[in-house]
Amino acid sequence: MGKTNEIRGLTDMEAIKYRVVYEIIGKRLKKRQGAEELGISVRQVGRLIKKVRKEGPIGLIHGLVGKVGN
Repeated sequence: MGKTNEIRGLTDMEAIKYRVVYEIIGKRLKKRQGAEELGISVRQVGRLIKKVRKEGPIGLIHGLVGKVGN
């Protein structure tokens, strides 16, 4: 588990993803460059962009956070 970024309530990795997606949305970074920086595919970057546009930074938080396990 990563440390929590207290400013946004995101883990360090989620905060990095948000920064990269924000740069792509602002046209300061290309999808391919963002994908390389995050170590994911260009297609997955597109999915992250879609989630951030729809839900904001909260969209990057893992879906099972806060849910009770088995």
